[in-house]
Amino acid sequence: SANDRAEWTIRAPGRGRYAVWVEQACPDETAGSGFAIEIGANRLEATARGTGGWDDYRRFRIGAIELEPGERSVLVRASGPIKAGAIVDIKSIELRPLDETKNVSK
Repeated sequence: SANDRAEWTIRAPGRGRYAVWVEQACPDETAGSGFAIEIGANRLEATARGTGGWDDYRRFRIGAIELEPGERSVLVRASGPIKAGAIVDIKSIELRPLDETKNVSK
C-alpha cells in the first residue's frame, strides 16, 4: 500500500559523494509506479522500470547523494499512486563512492 515502507540502518565509512544503485525487478505491465529512497536528509525519487518479471532483476543508477560519516537510516516507500497493486521488488541498494577527481577536465 502507499503506507508500506522498508527501513535499514547503514554506517557511512567517510564523507563523500555516493552513487545510489538499485537492483530491482518489476513486470513490464506494472512498471511506472514511483518510489523514494531517503538516506539521512537526502531523498531520491525513481520510477519502477520494467524488467520482464518479478524474478528478472536488473541494476539501475538512480542518482547521487552526499553523506557524512556515521550511522543513518535508509527508507524506501511509495512516492505516488501505485499501479496494479505493487511497485517494485528491490533486491539491493548499493552506495558506491564517486571519485570526483575522475570527472575533472584538464
